Amino acid sequence: MPRPLLLVLACLLVALFPGQGTAAGRFEAQVVELDITWQAWQQRRPWARGEPKTRTASAVVIRTEQGTMLLTTAKAVENATLVRATKHGGSEKHPARLVQVDRAVDLALLTVDEPDFYADLQPARLARRMPSRGTLHSVRWRNRQLELAEGNIARIEVKESRSSQVELLVLTVNTELAGGGSAEPVFRRRELVGLTVYQSDQLARVLPAGIIRSWLEHRQEPQRRFVDLGLMWQVNRDPALNAWLGRDGPASGVLVREVKAGTSACGVLQPRDLLLALDDQPINPDGYYEDEQLGRLRLEHLVTGHHLEGDQLPVQVLRQGEVQRLLMTLRAYPVDAHLIPRSRPDHAPPYLVSGGLVFRELDQDYLGAWGSGWKSSADARLVTAWELEGQAQRQDQRRLVLLSTVLPDPYNIGYHQLRDLVVEQVNGQPIASMEDLARALEQPQGGFQVVRFRPNMQRSELVLDASRLATASERILRAYDVPAPSRYESEPLEPLGCE
Repeated sequence: MPRPLLLVLACLLVALFPGQGTAAGRFEAQVVELDITWQAWQQRRPWARGEPKTRTASAVVIRTEQGTMLLTTAKAVENATLVRATKHGGSEKHPARLVQVDRAVDLALLTVDEPDFYADLQPARLARRMPSRGTLHSVRWRNRQLELAEGNIARIEVKESRSSQVELLVLTVNTELAGGGSAEPVFRRRELVGLTVYQSDQLARVLPAGIIRSWLEHRQEPQRRFVDLGLMWQVNRDPALNAWLGRDGPASGVLVREVKAGTSACGVLQPRDLLLALDDQPINPDGYYEDEQLGRLRLEHLVTGHHLEGDQLPVQVLRQGEVQRLLMTLRAYPVDAHLIPRSRPDHAPPYLVSGGLVFRELDQDYLGAWGSGWKSSADARLVTAWELEGQAQRQDQRRLVLLSTVLPDPYNIGYHQLRDLVVEQVNGQPIASMEDLARALEQPQGGFQVVRFRPNMQRSELVLDASRLATASERILRAYDVPAPSRYESEPLEPLGCE
């Protein structure tokens, strides 16, 4: 082909795809691909894991105080048994080691211990300011090619983390990246503006660089975690409600419905308080405040966007017709501290098998065994409990203990079809944890093991011969290859009192 024609063709390509080659050159040393082998626990057989599976995800090279590492999402590495990193689209996979996983924020750090692994990689530069508009680039390796997809910021909003209840600021981005949502780094020019934590169709949710920077700076300080306000509130648009609460003038603030035990608001705010201001920022009747840089945001950002555990915030409420100024000390709320814990993928499910009865805690992972549409396909009683009681852990009710299934044996004949029943009492003792269950089973009533359930359409109670329990249990454990009769935390859960 004549040289002038080659030059014309080159110019045409540049015009059609401006900056793509240059952009690829900028990012290829900052992004690696992760090949992850993972193995989830079987929810119906909680003593066993399922078949190993594989998935791929992205990670971005980042500089920390402890050296250069790889940053990805906690979701990407959940249940991981082997992680390997591939750089520059090559074929060699380098074993990577998990350094830290934080499900509350959905971030994870890994490193590769091989000498010189990072020699030809370049740490990304975290953006100092979060963009509110403009074009972004999502980046990932696929089939040994670096893919760049443009995206535009649709909005900035505060959303609950998909792996915890912490409310965090996110960028919602309209992206051209197909099938994203596996921790793709998002750049603006030469700066990392965030990490994709979720994507549905072409709409991606991006955890911004400010959250990432704060996490990196404080990740080794156990008392400086991201916090949860611990508040359930409702809007206050109704003039009659506003007047009934004793508020003169235009409606303002939100109505406190419930304060969860063990959280920041516990012991400070009360149901029927009208929350007027938080951290000296007025709250409108819809639960928003005016941020100087980002505009109107939900009130939770005043906590998670500007403060960490241990900080103190001024709070202004209308209580029983009087305006009061209070002080709130922020506290972290453990991810699994709900009555029905959120997903705990790396947490071996607690269980107890006695006489072929398989008991376990009810959690979101168990509900997830019904598939991605579990809210409509799982047992309606369990879904209702998750929706209405899931966050309401109390000192006298730390978990819901479930009779998950029955391992059939002549000893438990008549009960083989029972499953998914919430246990209320065993041998006359209320059951609020796995430890309660274990203690109660050691104290049979008149020679019988008596288990009572919450109201249901199957059984109100079951009764087994206590004298034959030990022999039957040994036989059943052997027959069904159950390696141990129980596995649960012997230490008490974190106190839920309010200071």
